[in-house]
Amino acid sequence: MSYDVTLTKVVSPASAADEFNTAPAGDHLVGAEFTIKGISGSVSDDANNDATVHGDNGQVYQPAFDTLAAGTDFNSGDFNVSPGTSEVGWLSFEIPNSVSVASVQWQPSGGFDNDTATWTVSK
Repeated sequence: MSYDVTLTKVVSPASAADEFNTAPAGDHLVGAEFTIKGISGSVSDDANNDATVHGDNGQVYQPAFDTLAAGTDFNSGDFNVSPGTSEVGWLSFEIPNSVSVASVQWQPSGGFDNDTATWTVSK
């Protein structure tokens, strides 16, 4: 069972889907769009357990579960791909207004897998 994941886009600040999904005062939303393509077998996982944002302040930020105007969070984070299929989804993160995204990291199986992808985000 294997799949490829690609960070397609990072939007900072990102727009919330509605007034109920905004970042708290002093923070802003960051949106990360991922494309997941099935390679072999059938793979199911929760993207919200696999992705993190690393700020230029050295801190790591977990997904915030806010709904973004840019698109959906897969199926509430869950994805299921098989060979030849793909899914696209957005994950949201809340980070302080004074922090920029330095990198985005994906570690399958919520960190219990040794395969890690890291994308550096340029300002």
